[in-house]
Amino acid sequence: MKKLLTTLILLLALLTTPVLASSDITPPEITMLGENPTFLDVGELYNDPGVVAVDDIDGDLTGFVITLTNLSSSRYPGKYFVRYEVVDSAGNLTVVQRSVLVGYTRTFLPITVLNK
Repeated sequence: MKKLLTTLILLLALLTTPVLASSDITPPEITMLGENPTFLDVGELYNDPGVVAVDDIDGDLTGFVITLTNLSSSRYPGKYFVRYEVVDSAGNLTVVQRSVLVGYTRTFLPITVLNK
């Protein structure tokens, strides 16, 4: 009987104890290095300057940044992106995106490449 009573008290304590949500609601900050947008000539190699990610609780998260891009080659003029994502230990997500403009001048006019 004593064991049953102890079990019931523990169960009641578990059911009535509030679950505390994380108090960390501030997402990490991602700082892009280099220019945004980045301009490339057609055929120019893209070297990603990268990012730095910092969280007020977790500290430096740069090593946990996921990089996604649709720029597989700069052989064709177009607007491409490099997307950076990072999540802190509380699940707060930050996403930033760099535009990579291939075959555009800084005034956003397309450059026409003529084959001879």
